[in-house]
Amino acid sequence: IDLNVCLQPYHASYMNITGELMRDTAVMYARREAFISDDQRLPQLLPEDVEPLYNENGERVRKLRVGYLSSDLGNHPVGRNMLGVMIAHNKDNFEWYCFSTKQIQGDPVQSTMAQHCEWVDISLKANHAAVAKMIRDDYKIDVLIDLNGWTAYRRLQVFAARPAPIQMTHGLGFVGTVGAKDCFDFFIT
Repeated sequence: IDLNVCLQPYHASYMNITGELMRDTAVMYARREAFISDDQRLPQLLPEDVEPLYNENGERVRKLRVGYLSSDLGNHPVGRNMLGVMIAHNKDNFEWYCFSTKQIQGDPVQSTMAQHCEWVDISLKANHAAVAKMIRDDYKIDVLIDLNGWTAYRRLQVFAARPAPIQMTHGLGFVGTVGAKDCFDFFIT
């Protein structure tokens, strides 16, 4: 199979093809696109590497850190759908982060969303491995959720570097598999 000519999964989603062919298309495309060299992949996080949520007495010592990574966290269907989710987030037990892959300025949806999470603009950071390292080392994200799938301004290479112990992709931005099984532990439907 020539991976240089395979169909982009986003475009394939508009075609009348079987679910199996759609999955195969995504897997082939992911082999090419959601790739990061081994020297850029972060070391695997082991349970002892992750700061515990509870102490020996069962008392909570920190909040669970959850991050969303997307270009669509503004006046876009994904952003408008996520706005209510952001507002309703449990802030007593969780810390919420939005990593935006696209510059969004003067947008009322983004402004409201940023009041309910820590907003991090990564749009000008071209190095995927450096972004992954920042997410792991600076923000210590426990759960990282992709809201783009195969849509524009995606940063699947960040997920390929495995910056978080748990990584998920959500079918909100792209309804279908990303096909990059090494990048994601779960698919939220």
